[in-house]
Amino acid sequence: MAHLKDSILINAPVEKVDRVVGDPHNWATFITGMSGPEKINGDGGAGTVVEHRMALMWGIRRPATTKVTEEWHPPDGSTYWRWEQEGPAPAWWTCHHQPREGQTVATTELEYTLPWGMLGKAMDRLFVAGSQRRHMRRTMENVKRLAEESSGATGGARAGVESSAGIESPS
Repeated sequence: MAHLKDSILINAPVEKVDRVVGDPHNWATFITGMSGPEKINGDGGAGTVVEHRMALMWGIRRPATTKVTEEWHPPDGSTYWRWEQEGPAPAWWTCHHQPREGQTVATTELEYTLPWGMLGKAMDRLFVAGSQRRHMRRTMENVKRLAEESSGATGGARAGVESSAGIESPS
């Protein structure tokens, strides 16, 4: 099981970021490796289930199902989302959007497990973890670009990026 965490500063308010992330019709526009939805049950909030395909190693696309398991909006203006994915590589990921002076600090965590026991762990360390880290970064930059475009913010895709990328794997 691998655990990744990354943050990015988005030059748009939390509401704009939530509009991008909360619509399952948009997921394929920012989640690296995800196809467009084949079936959606729900409005994007907790309980929504989406059937789609995810690209695995070497571009192989496999069916996957993603469910929104949590969505909350605390009084501080932040939002929190959690998704669980079933398919060839079970995973969960979260997004926390924290307001900061009209901008948003978006922090995402991902935990996934490859099948195949010890072989899967070895493959993760040798081939998959670096790719997953890059996919997570690209996904976050895509959310940043889409939210900033919708709010009229200027600057390149990497403008204002803060990163605390890291990967943790249990021994």
